Amino acid sequence: MTASAMQSDRDRCLAAGMDDYLAKPIRPEDIRQVVERWGPVVQFAISSATPAVSADAPGNVDPPVEPAVDMKRLLEFAEGDMGNLRELVSLYVQQTTQQLNQLRAAVAAGHAAEVRRVAHSCAGASATCGMRRITPLLRQMEARAEAGELAELPRLLAEAEEEFRRIQLELQPFLSSEGSSSLGSPA
Repeated sequence: MTASAMQSDRDRCLAAGMDDYLAKPIRPEDIRQVVERWGPVVQFAISSATPAVSADAPGNVDPPVEPAVDMKRLLEFAEGDMGNLRELVSLYVQQTTQQLNQLRAAVAAGHAAEVRRVAHSCAGASATCGMRRITPLLRQMEARAEAGELAELPRLLAEAEEEFRRIQLELQPFLSSEGSSSLGSPA
């Protein structure tokens, strides 16, 4: 929050790494918009930061794992608008479900060129949207297919599909009602 209300002031603050900008005088609707924009992201960060208890030994805590989704990146890509975010999440889930289905068929048929093409496309969209852990798996699939090394593709595909299930769980709160029907596992 600042008394500097010029657009250049806002631009400098955001360029310096601020997440948002609120200029005085503060109006209640401005505060509500900021809370609505960042509230889900903060709640997600809090729930993701809770350490997981290890199943193999009571009281043990697993080391923190990088989240499947970079919510700050995803919200930035959605221009900070929750409506855009819901639309982007629905589109990503639908498109990735289709691409994983295409990858499954191409792997089963041994079509290296198709695996390379679809894995490349899916990895690009995943990286753009901030899907941190699935992107390297898709890049590995792309590289293996390019090299004609098909033996590892079923394992990599299974790992990518499992990671996509984690992504879907993390994104569930942000799915728009019309996109929520696509939340099932890729078939």
